This record gives sequence, structure tokens and C-alpha cells, in this order.
Amino acid sequence: MGNKKSIGLPSGPNEFLKDITQHISVDGYKRYSEDVNNPYNIIESGNITMEDVDFPVKGTDNLGNEQIMMPGMNYQFPGDVVYEVPLAQSGHEVKQRKGVRTNSDGTVSSHLMAREYVDGKGWVAFPTLFQNSDSTWVDMSKQMEKGFNTTYQEALKRGEVYNFGEDEEGAINFADKGSWKNQLPKQQQGSELPKQQAGGEKDKSKVLNYNNISDYIVETRGGTGKSWGDLADTIAYHESSPWSRMDPKAKQYQGGPGRGLFQFEGESFDTALKRYKNIASAKGFTLKENIINATSADQLSAEDQYTLFFANLIESKAKLSDYTNGTLSSLDVWLSGHKNVEADGDRNSFLESKAAAQKEGIKNGYKTFQEGGEIENNIMYKNYIDGVYTGSKMESKAEKIYDKLNRLHYRDAKAKQMTPANYVLTHVIG
Repeated sequence: MGNKKSIGLPSGPNEFLKDITQHISVDGYKRYSEDVNNPYNIIESGNITMEDVDFPVKGTDNLGNEQIMMPGMNYQFPGDVVYEVPLAQSGHEVKQRKGVRTNSDGTVSSHLMAREYVDGKGWVAFPTLFQNSDSTWVDMSKQMEKGFNTTYQEALKRGEVYNFGEDEEGAINFADKGSWKNQLPKQQQGSELPKQQAGGEKDKSKVLNYNNISDYIVETRGGTGKSWGDLADTIAYHESSPWSRMDPKAKQYQGGPGRGLFQFEGESFDTALKRYKNIASAKGFTLKENIINATSADQLSAEDQYTLFFANLIESKAKLSDYTNGTLSSLDVWLSGHKNVEADGDRNSFLESKAAAQKEGIKNGYKTFQEGGEIENNIMYKNYIDGVYTGSKMESKAEKIYDKLNRLHYRDAKAKQMTPANYVLTHVIG
């Protein structure tokens, strides 16, 4: 066989592969993987996670078992080697437009997709820009600021609602990341980009800051803003050490390379920046200039360091969904998602810091820069359901909080077989 190696069934797609080592991958098709553009990847494990993968992938193990793996899900194969082939298609046929609509800023659009969770139906995607039979355009994107139902009903009338059921990642890939755009004529593809406001001012709601990345990790990995904030506080408390506890300007003891609350070193800081840019690009966020212009973590504010910490954690090898369901400890998240290399005494040292933090309390943590306190949001959520804001100026803001909390707690509600609204009222607001 020379330089060929058999890893699969005879005549199977992976029966013989020349120079097999060049196709073995650790990160597979994760968006930050060096192998994301490969025509196929080989994973030397039967345990496959699709977290941070933006498209469906077909997996075939060395025993011939096949599965179509969807973004955000986890899969266990009977075999111990899996051959992966990308299936980058949305699976939904999008209603075509005649030409494009020219926007005021010179860009062009054809659909402007949105996604929402509808009780009884699950995740749906639909355009907010429609085209009439006479080629005129109907733009309902501003109407979405008052709530999605009017635009959703219009999409239903026009037959332009795309159903994803409980496949949240599929809806995200479709509406947020544009997996459907390969169906468009070339002149329409890639045209709907995040816009900048007049006068060059950036929309703060679209800047990848602490609050937006906190929402993102809750939406994609579960948990709550508090649970992730508490985790970040605990790790910052430990990393910053007793002589510079919770100091954004912290420098590693005896002149070491670690800097800031999370003691990012040169290479690890560069990796965190890269991952921050990856997430911003994938989700359509604007980069925060203070973050991308920094050359060391101690040049950043505490808020920006927490933002970078989450970005680095999201694209780490830590299986964060296991943390939210209680099967992965904060210690193991720190070791596998932040520290990466374990040394003697690390576990005991972390547990000692955690105990000290619980006893003394953590000052200057995430609560100092978290927007829209949970108590205020919970009150508005309940008042919105009770009709307190109906017809008032507060109705639009309250509806946004209602939609946001439903999305954030969707996975927990599903686990308890409850609607998001019932779950929030019972387990979040109480």
C-alpha cells in the first residue's frame, strides 16, 4: 500500500487515503479552524461536537456509520475515526427577487433576513424587505423595532417564512450568517452588510462589547448572564493573584509575561484577538477599536478584558454547554478553555482562590459594566405580559426585553418542556 492507509470499509469514501496525516484535524470545520476550507477532514475520535461550525457536515466513521451533523449539536459515533465532508447548504428554497434595492448609503439589498422564536412553531426566519409583483419594494425593517409580529404576518401572507423548528443554530446560520445567499444571482450575493450610521457614528447595539458577547454566549451555550459573569469573575479573581487582585493593570509576578485580569500572555493575547474578530465577523458585529488596537491586555479596560475573555473562551476547546448543564466544573472550564496547559498544583490553587472569592466576595467584577440590570428587565418583562405598557411609549422597549429573555432562556425552557415565557416567569423572575 505504500503511503496509503486504510481507515474504513472496503469501497467506502474513506477506504484508502494517501498521506493520511495531512488530513487529520483537531478543530475540523469550526469557523476558526485552519482546516475549515478543506474538502474533507479526519477526526480521530467518535465524539464529535458541532459547536462553532457554521454549516451541516456529513460524518462517516470507520465502521461505516453515517450521520448528517447540524451546527451546535453533539454526536457520538460507534467508531473511533470520523471522516467529515461539509454540506454548506441551507436546505430552504428562498423566494427570488427581480434585481436589488439600492439603499441610501449606496449598498444594495434583496431580503434583509430576520429570525425569531414563535411559540408552537419554534425558530423561524423571514425577510423584512419584500418585493411586490410590480417590482416595487416594501421595507418593514423599521417596523421590527416595535416587535416582529407584523412583519412575520406579512411574510406568512407572502409565503416567505422558513421554518426551523427547534434547530436554533440552523436559523442563526440562515438568517444571521446568510447560508441561503448561494441561491442568489452573483450580483446580489454578499450585498447585505452591516451599515454604518450617518456621520460615521457606529450603532452601539452592533458593537461587539461585553453585553453583546454575554448575550451571544447565553443564546448559543445556555445558562444566564449571571452564571457566565460569575464564572468570569472567579477566573479573573484567581488569575490576577493576591498581590494585584481584580486589577486590570495586573502584571505577572516576578516579571512574567502575563498581563491584565486574565493574565493573557503575548501569544494567547493574539489568539484571543483573532477569536474576537472571528465572532464579530460571523455575527455581523462591528469591532471595538479599543480592543483591536491594543497590543497587551493591560491596555484595556476591565470591561474590554472580560469581552476578550469570553471571545477566547467561546472558540476554545472547552465544551461550554457541559458547563451550563452541570457536567463541567468552573475548574475544568478554566483549565481547558483558558489556561490550556495544566501544571502541578494548578487545581488546588484554583480551588483555594475560588473558596477565598466566595468568602471575601469579588469587587469590580462584571456587574460594574453590565447594562440593563436583571431586576429592571425582569420587572419590565412581567409588566409587558400583564399589559402595563400597552399603547404607551414603553411598549416597544418592553417587547424587546420580552423577546430577548425568551431567546436567552429558550434552551433551559426546552429542557423542562416549557414555553420560554412560562419558564422565565417561573424560574427566572419567580
